[in-house]
Amino acid sequence: MRRLFTFIVRNRAFFTFLILEFVCAWLIFKNNSYQGAKYFNSSNVVAAKILTASQNVNNYLSLRIVNQELAEENARLRQQLEYKMQSTDADTSKNSLYPSLSEKGEGLR
Repeated sequence: MRRLFTFIVRNRAFFTFLILEFVCAWLIFKNNSYQGAKYFNSSNVVAAKILTASQNVNNYLSLRIVNQELAEENARLRQQLEYKMQSTDADTSKNSLYPSLSEKGEGLR
């Protein structure tokens, strides 16, 4: 705490300058409509850019969830495909009069 106090005392002229600069800027923006409008518009642009960057980061971080969902869907679809292939093979061998020809894909037409 003592070091903080000595830092402030040592740099009191700089901190006084900063406070006076903020007060002057506030008075300019408050009392002059043109400068106030310029400040308002530029602050909206900056806020919009920050919001866009934040949204992009959130979208990127949510890709992990989307990727997991897609992996689960792919696994489910592959299981369904494997089941269909097995059931098709079983049906083909049961219904064929010529098992040797059905294996080659040349069954009855």
